[in-house]
Amino acid sequence: MADPLSIISSVVGLATFSYDLLARLKKFYDDTCVVDETLSGLLTDVDNLHQVLGSMKETLGQDDMKSSLRAPGHGNHWENLSLSLLNGKQMLQTLYELLGDLNKDRSFMNKPMKQLGFQNAMDQIALYRERIQSYCTALQLSLQTVVM
Repeated sequence: MADPLSIISSVVGLATFSYDLLARLKKFYDDTCVVDETLSGLLTDVDNLHQVLGSMKETLGQDDMKSSLRAPGHGNHWENLSLSLLNGKQMLQTLYELLGDLNKDRSFMNKPMKQLGFQNAMDQIALYRERIQSYCTALQLSLQTVVM
């Protein structure tokens, strides 16, 4: 059975990491001056995920929820949530690294090179956007399941 403390710790860690990802994404958005629905949508999606993780952190941190985490009967749910949080961290880490590569400062034609890199990575970014939306929906459903 998943340890309640590790689940809360994973949520807190993922929320913190999503904030770091938001900062990197915002910097890339500002540096490239790209006005693109995919990039601005990704920024919104990561922000939404960060908010869901904040809600999870708050809800799971309540005393009555902590006892529910230890109660029998929801073991599979907690195991699945724990695995999902780990997978989410890996997904966000990969996106974070992609944005780091795209946002590297170049001495020659910095903004145009960043825009070109973004155009080349557009399909990957769109895929991450879909994955983050699905992940966010799954976490919201998990949170609703816990609250009921």
